[in-house]
Parts: sequence; C-alpha cells; structure tokens
Amino acid sequence: MCENILNKEVPIPPSLMNFMPKSIHKNLSGYLFALPAAVFLVIFVAYPLIWSLWLSLTDYNLIWSNTTTFVGLGNYGRALLDPTFQTAMWNTLVFTAFHVPVTVGLSLLLASLIQAAGKFGQACQAVLFIPVLIPEAMGAVIFIWMLSERFGLVNNLIAQVIHEPFVVNWLGEVGWSMAAIVLTSYWGIGVSVVLFSAGLSNIPKSYYEAASIDGAGPVSRFVHITLPSLRHTTTVVLILSLIGSLKVFALPKVMTDGGPGTATLTLYHWVFKNAFEYFDMGYACAMAFILGLVIIAISAPRLVLSRKEQDG
Repeated sequence: MCENILNKEVPIPPSLMNFMPKSIHKNLSGYLFALPAAVFLVIFVAYPLIWSLWLSLTDYNLIWSNTTTFVGLGNYGRALLDPTFQTAMWNTLVFTAFHVPVTVGLSLLLASLIQAAGKFGQACQAVLFIPVLIPEAMGAVIFIWMLSERFGLVNNLIAQVIHEPFVVNWLGEVGWSMAAIVLTSYWGIGVSVVLFSAGLSNIPKSYYEAASIDGAGPVSRFVHITLPSLRHTTTVVLILSLIGSLKVFALPKVMTDGGPGTATLTLYHWVFKNAFEYFDMGYACAMAFILGLVIIAISAPRLVLSRKEQDG
C-alpha cells in the first residue's frame, strides 16, 4: 500500500504544467523528497559559509560593535603578519607531519594483523574501535591524568621499569607537550583500522594463492598485491587524517590550552580564541578561511592523483 502511495504522481494544477519543464515534472516526487535536505544545507551550510566569508572582509566585534566595517583583505594580511598566527600554523603543520604518516602506517599494520588473526582479530578490532565512541575531550581528560607529573600512570610505569624515580612534566615542558599530544592523537586510530580492514577483506584470496605458487614471499605479496589493491582506501584514510590533523582542536585545548606559552597552540584553537574569547569575528573568519585553503591545497593533489589512477 505504501509503495502505491509513493509511486503516485503528485497532482499539479494545469496552469503550472504549461510552465514546468518535462524533466522536472517527471521527477517531481524525487525533488520533493530531496527538498528538506536541500533546505537544511542552505540554512545551515550555504548561508553560514557566505556570511562568514563576508565577515572575513570586515572589522566586526561580536560584543562591542553593532555594525560591520568593510576592510577588504585587511584581515587576511593581518593574519599572515601575525606572529601568533604563524606559530599556530607551524604547530599545526608539525602535528600533521607526525600524526598522518604514523596513523596511516600503523592502521594498515594493525588491519593486516587483524585479518590474519581471524575471529580473535575481529575482537581486537572491536576493542580498537571503542575509543572512537568516547568524546575526544573526555579522552583528553583521561590522558591528562595518565601524563600527570607526579601521580600519572606513565611516569609511574617508567619508574617501575627503570627501578628509580622518573618525573617528567609531559604537558608543562616545551619539548614534551607537543609530543604528548601527538601520541594521544593515536587514541582514535580505530576508524582508519576499520577502513583498511574493509579494504583488505575485498582483496581476492586467489591473488595471494597464485603469488605463493609463483614463489612470492610475504613482503613481495604485500608490496605487489596488498598496497596496489588498497590505493583507494589509502587515499580515503590519508585525506581523513590530513583534514582531522589540520583541524585538531580538542586535544590541545583540553590538555594544555595551547601552552606552555604557545608551544601547542594550533590554528583551529587560535581561531576559536579570537572568535569566542576576544570576539574578533572578522579576524577569526579570515583565519578560518585561510585554514580551509590550506586543507584544500594539501588534500587536492592527492585527490587529483587518485582520480587519474582510477581513470587510467
């Protein structure tokens, strides 16, 4: 009965049918079903994006100003000359440089071990995915306790191993704070592991059997069968890791609040501070668009290369 209702054409007044293209009239039911999603995208995506782009060209303070003053590209130039912005950008790139390669490589390694372990591997995969279900801010609070200078689990375990007191201020020293945040970021590696596991399960076993008959060893099979078969999955994991690392916010915000000094201040965190602590919305929007351009500039080449490989 429901199918009959859905398949019925929506009645249209004859006066409108004369002005409506046949293609629209034929697919009107589909357009009506897509209308709520389109309205949602316009209200919550397109409009805020256009409005924030306009704000990035103005001098507007959320608290102290009732009007916007057009300044053109002044906010963008201000950002590029701002030493704090440069520090935040550098910290973000450093975090990305250490987070992305390890995430991709470690995820692929764990996924390969999971596939080889059978049902036990599936149980391990479920365990690895549990941290993904925990909010990142909550995970950061857990690691604050683990990395505590005097009462932290990490220092106590190291002291037990070396049989002497070991005290390192992981989150309070410039040399260790960024390293601690990078190591903590691997907490959410479960998504990448699941993606690689799905990609590995789609590789026909006959490929490996034929390679074994020809005398190919494990390394050769991995290089010539596994990696080429996972190139599209690797692209997805790489892009997601790049975007996530360039937008890193919760970990440095909760664990160090950008400190000590500006040692762990990331670009997303600096945008947040200017928008919701200093209420300098125009400047914050300009930095947000610069971050968006950086994400596109870093991600686009890999997407284009993947498209060429797929077409070729």
